[in-house]
This record gives sequence, C-alpha cells and structure tokens, in this order.
Amino acid sequence: MSTSDLKLKLRDPLNKTRLDTVPVSELFSYLKLYEQAVLACTHQAGDDKPVVCLVGLSESSVLTTLRHSPACVSAALAIKVALLSADFTQLPIKCHEKLVEFSRVLTSRGVTATIDDGQGKPAEISPERPVLPRKVVTLQNKTTVYGRCERVGGETPKAAIRLFASGVQLDVMLTTELAIELAKRLYDFVGIEGTAVVDVATGEAVSFNAERISPYAGKKADPTGALKRLREKIGSGNYGDPVKYVAEMRGEEQ
Repeated sequence: MSTSDLKLKLRDPLNKTRLDTVPVSELFSYLKLYEQAVLACTHQAGDDKPVVCLVGLSESSVLTTLRHSPACVSAALAIKVALLSADFTQLPIKCHEKLVEFSRVLTSRGVTATIDDGQGKPAEISPERPVLPRKVVTLQNKTTVYGRCERVGGETPKAAIRLFASGVQLDVMLTTELAIELAKRLYDFVGIEGTAVVDVATGEAVSFNAERISPYAGKKADPTGALKRLREKIGSGNYGDPVKYVAEMRGEEQ
C-alpha cells in the first residue's frame, strides 16, 4: 500500500445513499466502526500513534477519503486482503468482531461499503458479501473462579461475578439453592466451583455453571494479618536479595 489514503464508498442498490440524505450520526457510525476495526489490527511502534482521519468527502454516493497514520497502513491492507479472500483467520479476533459489527449495521440498512486503496481490486462488504462471525471452538473444564459478587437473582438464577484475574464480568448460572446462599455474599469476594465452557482461541470463559460455593473467606480474609504471621514464622531479616535469601535458607556459605 504505497499511500496512506483509502477511499470508503457507501451506496445502496437504488443509489439513494447520497451525502444530502445520510444523517451525520449515521455516516460517522460507519466511519467509527471501520476505525475501530483498523485500530484493533494495529501494532503501535515507537511514537507512531495509530490514527485514521477523514480528509475528503464527495457527493458521488457517499465517498469518503480516509488518511491512515503509518501505524494503521498495514492494518488497513490486512483488512482489505481478508475481505477479498473471505478469510479472517489472520486478523486479530477483536478486529474480526468489529468487522462483523460493521457488516451487520451495513446489511441492516441495505448499504454496501467499498474499500479501495487504489491498488488492485477494491474490497466490499455488502448484504451479498457479509463478514461472518468466526466459528467458536470451546472446551469444558472443572475450575474455581474468584471475584466480586455484583449481582444475584433472576427468573433463571444467575450471578454476575467480576473476576479478579481479568476484571471481566462473568455470568454464572446457579441453582435456586446456590443463589440463596450466594445472595448472602452480595458485594463480597467469593470463590465458586463449577464447570466452565472456554473459548479455545481467547482462553475466556463463555459460560460457567456453578456447583458449589468455595469455602473462601472473602472480605473476612485478613491479608495484613497473614503477612504478619508469615514474618513471625520466617523472621524479620532483609530478604531483598533473593539469591542471598535462598542461600541462607539452604545454609550455604556466601
């Protein structure tokens, strides 16, 4: 891609998509989704800030000229190649998800987007050539999740747990008995044992079926007290140098 400028053309089958008929909010919703897809595919290098800017607008249908910073040029090319081949496996998952969202918005409004970098065949997203979601491959495993219980209830009982490890909210399916028990720990830190269905590609839990509440102390845990007890057990020496500390524990001479 020898230039950082790319043309994004929006049109419908009846050519009713014209600059004077498209609300500003709708136009920029298209541009925002495209930008989010590009940024999700961008690897920032040094001080090169990834930016996609609108530098031109034409009334021929709706033809926008988008200028990409150097950090975004290769991302835009990768997206074009993926669209032409209908193979999105080489794109980051987040980028693919944004393209799927872009495609759904376009399709719902009967609009076709043509992406042209001036070299070779333009790429197209249309009702006839939508971007399909990736096929999710999952596996099940027994595990325990730890986090903050932020919500419990519902006609089909479930809990919203904010995970310690990632900060992501996980919806946990519960039995009525477990929901009653967990409701007593609302806004507390909890551990829940159960079966997770995990997305193999991302490592994230797609769903989680609880089996029991783990005997985890939650807010009643006293990390400061635990550290004090640990200090009493191993002494108050200076263990800033881990090599020296291990040598002392082993009784080795320095």
